[in-house]
Amino acid sequence: MIEEILRLKVTNFTPLLVGWYEPNIVDPIGLRPTELKGIWRWWARAFACGVLYDGGSNPLPSDLVKIVGKDLGLGYAG
Repeated sequence: MIEEILRLKVTNFTPLLVGWYEPNIVDPIGLRPTELKGIWRWWARAFACGVLYDGGSNPLPSDLVKIVGKDLGLGYAG
């Protein structure tokens, strides 16, 4: 049995506007879990980079991918 835990009302803003392989056609499937994960990782990297930059650090992209992927648990292949 699936129990509803949380209900959210959200509004799409860029870069959450994901597309299909045809840029002028709206994706008929809608927002897929893989797209949502990719968007979440994009925002997590942006947030982590902002925090590190404000703290006086200038992380390399590879360091940022490790922080978000491995340390935050959002998937790390490296």
